[in-house]
Amino acid sequence: MSDYAAAVLSSEEAQCRPSAARTLLRMHQDESTLSIPEAAALLAALPIEHHNIEAPTMSYSFTSHADAATEKVIVRSVEIRALGLSQKGARGDDAAKAEARRLNAALASYRNGEPIGKALHSAGADVAAVSDAAKRALGAAA
Repeated sequence: MSDYAAAVLSSEEAQCRPSAARTLLRMHQDESTLSIPEAAALLAALPIEHHNIEAPTMSYSFTSHADAATEKVIVRSVEIRALGLSQKGARGDDAAKAEARRLNAALASYRNGEPIGKALHSAGADVAAVSDAAKRALGAAA
């Protein structure tokens, strides 16, 4: 583990959001793309992850669980990408600011019950960039 990854993962923000921290580290491997304070600020802006332990249930369908896990990874990738682009937008990048707005609109639609894929498409977000980030996250988790 790199010093950068150790510093990010040891932060209080990462302790409350471990999957987001791992996803962030897959996108940013060192301080050249995102400083440690910026990483901590980005993680702090995300909701705290709650891991509820559910009673085991019998299920013959694995695809529904896999689909739900994939959807969570996609949504988390969208949240992280939106926050990162918002930071770039705050530094004057108008294209990043516009994409962050589209991603946030998609997240709002998703939270109102629309499927994430449809929400991204409806908002006009860069679905390819989100897909690439989610594929990297899912590949690393496998």
